[in-house]
This record gives sequence, C-alpha cells and structure tokens, in this order.
Amino acid sequence: MWIHPRDLALRDSALTGSYAAAGDRLQSALPSTVGKESEFQVPPSDVIVNNALQLARLWRRIAELRRWRPLADSDSLREALRSLGHAPLENAEIADWFGIIRALDRGPVLIRAGRAARDWLNRPGVDPYHPAGYFVAACLWREETARAPIPLPFWSASELDHHRLTLRFGLDWMAQFLECVTAAATTGLRELARLLEAEKKRMDIHATARSRLPDALDAVLRVPVVTADSLAQSIRVTPRAALGLLGQLAATGVVREVTGRASWRAYALI
Repeated sequence: MWIHPRDLALRDSALTGSYAAAGDRLQSALPSTVGKESEFQVPPSDVIVNNALQLARLWRRIAELRRWRPLADSDSLREALRSLGHAPLENAEIADWFGIIRALDRGPVLIRAGRAARDWLNRPGVDPYHPAGYFVAACLWREETARAPIPLPFWSASELDHHRLTLRFGLDWMAQFLECVTAAATTGLRELARLLEAEKKRMDIHATARSRLPDALDAVLRVPVVTADSLAQSIRVTPRAALGLLGQLAATGVVREVTGRASWRAYALI
C-alpha cells in the first residue's frame, strides 16, 4: 500500500487517529492519499502505515547521521530491521547475507546496492513488498558514498514502478530497479524545484522589520506539514501569533490547509 508522504507527516505529528477508518471517514483520516473520487474496499491498516512511517524516519536518519551504520554488524542490522517490523533473523541468516554483499566489491555502487536488495529478496520466505530489502540497499549505498547528501533515492518512485519490480527476475529485475531509482530521483528534483520556487516567494512578502512572516515561511520550507503549535515552537511566538502568520501565508497562496478540519489544522506548501 503506497502512502502519501503528507499523510505520514500528519501521522508523525499525531494529527490523525487510527487509519482503520471506513467509508466517509477515510477522507478525513488520509486527506492526501484519498481523493473525492477514490474508493477503498479495504482501508490500510495501522501496521502498514506505522511501518511506512518508521521507514521514512530511518531513511532520514541514514541521510543525516553519517556515523549511524546499520550494516556495521549483525546486531546493528537486526535492530534496524526490528524497528521496521521485520521478523527476527537468525545469526546464520545474517552472516550468509553479509557474506554475499561483502563479495560484491567491484562495479558501480548503484549496481551493487541493487544486487544487495535482490539477494535479500531472493531468500526463502521473504515478502517482496516488505521494504527491508531496499532499506539495506540504501545502507550499502550510504556506506560507499559518504559524501553524498542523501541516501539511495528509491522509495519515492511510484507504486506502479514498485509493483513492476516485484514481477521481474534476473537482469530484468535490475533494469526495473534502476528505473525505480531514476523515477525517484526525478521526483526528488521536482520537489526541490517546488521548494526553491516557494523560497523565491519570500522576496515578494511585504513585511515590516518586526514581522515574523519571513521566518514563518522559512520554517514551513523545512517540514512537510506545520501546525500553529509547531510553528510557534519553531520561531518562538505564541500559538495565536503563529496561526495568524499561517493565515497570512495561506492568503498569499504560499501554503494551504490540508486536513479539511475546523480545528487541529495543519498546513503545507502549495
């Protein structure tokens, strides 16, 4: 089940309750994933959403903490996988996989990362939809590209790209894996362009010397969603003042309210 990043951000901010919603409640539970014309026969479970959120947190941790190395040893890998909801692994299983990936010491690192994911997924009884295989590939990529600012771009590829990957084998699998990386990188570039465009609007904001509006926009640029409380803490103003600033940003077309609620509202860049 593909979950919109904005919905994960709302969940992370405790702005949504249980996702086991049905019928007309699903729109309020998942405002970004569910459109007016969308229909779900089975709502996504809390387990899936929580695992997706944890994956996003670990992905960010790889990018930000250079010293965190999930592939340093068996215990580190086991702990990272446990936090992703992965079933416990025996020491022998981990040792066998480490032996495989450590033998991949030649060739482009992107190909090696793909092979690491493929070898993980080829183990007996592995769920091809579980993110663990691609997470360990990102860990390998990170180890080999210490100067890169981000981990392996992969997970933001479309659901269709990932579905196609589960249907491929051998060289076709690797080709589709690279297609996913390409699609994810393209998505990342579009998102970067959107953020840069929003940043330019800072110059168009007519604010007095004492106005916190530019600071509010800077804060919004740094997170997927923002609330009056989180903005207040970020720029050190009162929640009431933060709500007023968000109203001004919404009036200028910089942000929009994304929950559709009258209270406990959240905002995101347009």
